[in-house]
Amino acid sequence: MPRTTIPLYLVTFNCARLPHSTTTLSAHLLSGLPASSPGDPSQPELIVLSLQELAPLAASFLGGDHLTSYFTPFSTAVRLATRKAFDEDYALAAYRNIGLTGIMVFARHVGRVKFVEHGEVGTGVWEMGNKGGVGVRVGYEGVGGVVEMNFISMHLAAHEWNVESRNKDWESIVRGMVFEPSSPLDESSGKTGIYHPTSHLFVMGDLNYRTSDIRPQAFEYLVYPRVTDNPLSNTHFLNLLVQDQLTAQCTQGNTLQGLVEEKITFPPTYKLKPSRGKEREGKEESWNWSKTRWPSWTDRIFYLPLPPRAEVETKKITVHNYTSIPGIISSDHRPVVLYLSIPAQPIPPPSSSSTTGEDIRVNPPFAIDKDWKSRRASARRKEVVVGCLAWLVTTWAGLGVIMAFVVGGYGGLWVLRALVMRGYEV
Repeated sequence: MPRTTIPLYLVTFNCARLPHSTTTLSAHLLSGLPASSPGDPSQPELIVLSLQELAPLAASFLGGDHLTSYFTPFSTAVRLATRKAFDEDYALAAYRNIGLTGIMVFARHVGRVKFVEHGEVGTGVWEMGNKGGVGVRVGYEGVGGVVEMNFISMHLAAHEWNVESRNKDWESIVRGMVFEPSSPLDESSGKTGIYHPTSHLFVMGDLNYRTSDIRPQAFEYLVYPRVTDNPLSNTHFLNLLVQDQLTAQCTQGNTLQGLVEEKITFPPTYKLKPSRGKEREGKEESWNWSKTRWPSWTDRIFYLPLPPRAEVETKKITVHNYTSIPGIISSDHRPVVLYLSIPAQPIPPPSSSSTTGEDIRVNPPFAIDKDWKSRRASARRKEVVVGCLAWLVTTWAGLGVIMAFVVGGYGGLWVLRALVMRGYEV
């Protein structure tokens, strides 16, 4: 029986720059899936992880081998989880980072991955990657052609009052993220932005929109909602959604233009007190919100609906679950999961006779910045410098280098002084 859909399992998680237990990750990572059995055709074809604050600043900005120990626990966790759930190994098809934000794509059938492209934009200080977005564009073998999917992992500006900065970060990501092939062998169609006429679009990450414009005052934490409150009461956590900044900004068309989100039914995923070393596998933990931030849904996943030319009765996007993972409690965020299926048929290109004026894939909200490549190259050079400085002052190896220079300098001065004094004596 031919496949009619491509199930996708998307996860976003702010790691708080901390290492995380592979055992705990593997035990809970797939908890957003319904019960299934090995060989179940509804199991995900792709698993995509959006990771923010993946590692400390030095490792994040230097990249390469410095980040290996931070990516590896997630690769191992996915492998362990899929072996247990499906008796299958998922292959790491792509991974990338910009500064502290990363993305990983795992494929059930890596041979069906026909091309991979990457893009990145920094929106932090001097356009560096302490904030920003990184994307992976994947071509996956479908029915009758290659299904194109653009996955964007983002971390936007922090602080309650920075709504406009978050909106501006999104605009910068749309203008500056251009996908390029990973190698000349990729069967891609050339450079493209995140909105594309024949591509699906998924945006996930710590978007940082809050439920208040200011931080809690004095003892306001005493009126925080409780997960156990009656859903019909005024103290139920879902009442906070009325103040959700992201919902308001999307409604006004100021951000994430054209994208939609499934209805939220899970508690706010930020800010919670981390409980490192106290994870209890398989048991839901209490939602211990911090007294210094209003509970908010900062961690979100959006998708772009199919255009009218592709949306027929047998071709539609089906959302199976949108939830959080309360069992992973080692960060001040809880991971969020979106499990959905897209048609296995490619999105058809717009015809010359069709009306494309309202098709956001054809007419994106912002044009691509013609200087995107040079701006990113300039920011990358700054990241390397800052990364080296951070490595020197925040790691034992770096401090050892500084100490060696100091000791060597003093030793050199002592030798020079001894030679001078001997010259005087002569």
